[in-house]
Amino acid sequence: MRFSEFTSRFLKRLQGDTYGTALSTELILVATVVLIGLATSSTALRDAVISELSDVGGAVQDLQGCYSVNGLRGHSSHVAGMSYGDSLDHCDNSDDAPGVADNCIVFDGPPTNEIATVIAPDELVTSLSFDGGDASDTSPFGSDNSGVAVGDPNFTDGVVEFDGDDAIYLPNSDDINLGIHEERTITLTFNADDVTSTQVLYEEGATVRGLVIYIDDGMLYIGGWNIPDGESGWDPEFISVPISAGVDNTVSLVLDGDATVQPDALSGYLNGALFGSAPGSQLWQHGGGIGIGGTNGRTNLHTGSSSDDNFFTGTIDDVSIFNRVLTDAELAAPAQ
Repeated sequence: MRFSEFTSRFLKRLQGDTYGTALSTELILVATVVLIGLATSSTALRDAVISELSDVGGAVQDLQGCYSVNGLRGHSSHVAGMSYGDSLDHCDNSDDAPGVADNCIVFDGPPTNEIATVIAPDELVTSLSFDGGDASDTSPFGSDNSGVAVGDPNFTDGVVEFDGDDAIYLPNSDDINLGIHEERTITLTFNADDVTSTQVLYEEGATVRGLVIYIDDGMLYIGGWNIPDGESGWDPEFISVPISAGVDNTVSLVLDGDATVQPDALSGYLNGALFGSAPGSQLWQHGGGIGIGGTNGRTNLHTGSSSDDNFFTGTIDDVSIFNRVLTDAELAAPAQ
C-alpha cells in the first residue's frame, strides 16, 4: 500500500472517529471547575493568613514598652534616671474600620470574620459584670466605683435580677458625677419583664444636671440636661425607640459635648444601631445620686421631673461607663 493511500484512509477514519470526544469535553469542563475552585480557595486562604498575621502584628504593636527608672543622689555622687514612653506605632489605630486590619492592610472584599471589634478599655471608669455575685467594679481606670445593693436584687448567672423594689446605687465619684466631663458613653444590657410602666435602667444627677436611660409605655428613652445658664443652659432633651418585653437589648448613651450646647451631642444606640440624636453639652459637676435599676433621688423624664423610685423589673448585665466616645464599631461590639 502506498503511503499516500494509507494517509488518505487514516485521515478519513480519523474524521469519522468520535470515540473520546465526550470524555475530552468532560475533562475540560472538570478542569475548568477545579481551577476556578482553586483560585477562590486560594484567595480565601490568602486573606485568612494575612488577617491572622496582621492580628499577631497588631498584638505585638499593642505591647506597652514604657518604662521609668528613678535616679539616685547621695552626698558625693549620683546616678541619673531614665525613662521611655512608647508612642503609637505606624499604622496602629484602635479605630480601624470594619474590613481594615492592622498595619494599613485593607481588604477589597473583607472576610466576614474580620469585622468584629473588641472595645478598647481606654477611659473605662466603671465596669460591672456581676460575674462575682455582687456589683464590684473591675474597671482599669476607675477609682473603685463598686455599687451597693438597695433592697434585694438577685445576682445570678452573671446578671442582676430586679423584681420591682430594688436597685443598685453607685457612690459619688470624680470619675462620674464630681467632675466636668465632655465625653461619656454608658452601655448596658437589659431584658425587661414589662415595658409599659416607667422604669429607670440608669440615671445620674438630679433635675438640674443629669443623664438618664429608662423605659416608658413601650419606648426606650435616653435623656440629658445641664440647665444653669451660667454653664451651658442645656434644657432636658430626650430621644426614644420602641422596644419589646422579654428581649435582650444593649443600649448605649453617648455624650460628645463641650461648654456650649451643640447639635447631635447626645446620641442613643440600641444593639449597636443609632436610633436618634439631640442637642447637648458637657456635663458639669453635680452631687446627684447614681442609680441602676431605679432612681437614686430625683431625675427628669420626658413627662417632667420625677422623685419616684421608678424601679425596674427584669435583668441588667454588663454596665460600663467610659469617659470617652466609643466608635461605631465599638458600640456594635456588645451586640455581636
